[in-house]
Amino acid sequence: MQADYTVNNLAELAAVAQELVAGPLQTYRKVFLDAPMGAGKTTLVHYLLQALGGQEEGSSPSYSLINEYGLQNSPLLVRHADLYRLDSLEEALEIGIEDYLEDEHYFFVEWPEILLPLLAENALHLRILVQEEGTRQIFLEKM
Repeated sequence: MQADYTVNNLAELAAVAQELVAGPLQTYRKVFLDAPMGAGKTTLVHYLLQALGGQEEGSSPSYSLINEYGLQNSPLLVRHADLYRLDSLEEALEIGIEDYLEDEHYFFVEWPEILLPLLAENALHLRILVQEEGTRQIFLEKM
């Protein structure tokens, strides 16, 4: 499973989110977002939440670590984690990260590097590269 996208601005991430929801996210519900600060990770998750039928606006989990959202007409939840402030896998395990990786709900993880030892076969790796002119290249592949 592999896909590539190019967007000219952050607003175009909405179309990428729609494509992901209609395609790969029908099978895979765990997505690890790899991108530099300011590349659009949280914005993309916001659009994914909308495309999935999120009942709330969504916000950055930078301080709460993990935000959870309900979906309209679905028993599934969307969980959005920002692990930037965690220093180790042990800290992630203390907040119950394994449960989020193993359940049936959507789980979008920013700054997932500390989770590398726990990578699941049911996960996607999404990389965002910001080009000099401000365009973004997005690469999606199965872990």
